[in-house]
Amino acid sequence: MDAPRRLALTLLVACLSTLSGCNQQRPIHVIRAAAEAAYDKGDYELARLEYEQLVERYPGDPTARYGLGMSCLKVNDPMKAREQLAIAYEVDPTRDEVIDAYCVALYEAKEQDTLMTFLRRLSLERGQINDFLRLGIYAAKIGNADEALSAFKTAKRLDAGKSTKPLIALADFYGSVNDKPNQVTSLRQALSIDLRDPEVNKRIRDLGEIPGPSFAMPVDLE
Repeated sequence: MDAPRRLALTLLVACLSTLSGCNQQRPIHVIRAAAEAAYDKGDYELARLEYEQLVERYPGDPTARYGLGMSCLKVNDPMKAREQLAIAYEVDPTRDEVIDAYCVALYEAKEQDTLMTFLRRLSLERGQINDFLRLGIYAAKIGNADEALSAFKTAKRLDAGKSTKPLIALADFYGSVNDKPNQVTSLRQALSIDLRDPEVNKRIRDLGEIPGPSFAMPVDLE
């Protein structure tokens, strides 16, 4: 074989090898690691692109959908985030972090009716403390004070004085409507659950009161 033909054949093999390498897909674990690394570094646009590849390859993966939805929220694309997080929720409706993110996306996309319908259904179907707390938080955000108060009180009753979380949420609500007496009462009840809770103690001091055993009062579940 003469030199020109050998050169042409060599170039052809090189081109084919290059094309073959370009057509090879990265392994899923490599894409997932790249997506997670980009998100952790705050490069949300790159994370979005990486998660999009994951979703394209495995559309039924709720973790990939969740990652894509969160990345879309970070780059101010709540409509796309809502779509992705809705699918993630449908595939696995048990994850609170997916529910929380989906609610954020609906709120930022200004889909208040859809958001509240979803939250009400969730609180009725699951009836968990977090469901009513979430309902109360968003009801308060959209200005429905009566529904917010009802939801927070339901969460408090369901908790039955086992944790400070519902009482802190209730105190925050009373604070948002300038009802200091009830705000203080909620914090006093929270203090009776855990006298050393740093968040409860700080909030009481911020209101000009002095936390301590004598300031605490029993939780009223009515």
